[in-house]
Amino acid sequence: MVILQFLLFIIFIVFPAGFGPPLIFPFISFILTVGGLLLIAISLFHLGSNITPFPTPVNHSTLITHGIYKIIRHPIYTGILFITLGIAFYTASYPRLAVTALLFILFHYKSRYEEQMLIEKFPGYVDYKLNTGRFLPKLSKLKNSK
Repeated sequence: MVILQFLLFIIFIVFPAGFGPPLIFPFISFILTVGGLLLIAISLFHLGSNITPFPTPVNHSTLITHGIYKIIRHPIYTGILFITLGIAFYTASYPRLAVTALLFILFHYKSRYEEQMLIEKFPGYVDYKLNTGRFLPKLSKLKNSK
């Protein structure tokens, strides 16, 4: 899955701009891209030494449920999707939009596998999973916080 992920990143970068919908307002593209970068940076900060490029937890890891992980289970994947979507919109590229959609599908299945590993390592992950959105905050949680 990690190799497929990097192959999709390379394909995304190689596709030329200009084969897609009309240029979307650049500010929206900028917000998506910068927001994705910030989301990844915050996520990496909270993960600390728990970070791994592979979908299996490291041996000494602990379950992180604070910070951004309190509302999103896979914020790094979300950040990557925001970045690729922002760039695809900015460059008006249908092929890049298609790669972003493929990344979303890949991250969906990769996160399911990863969560099986996390459930085996951390029994409390089941409750965490029920209360926290996979890629975006759960709407019910947002309504209850108001």
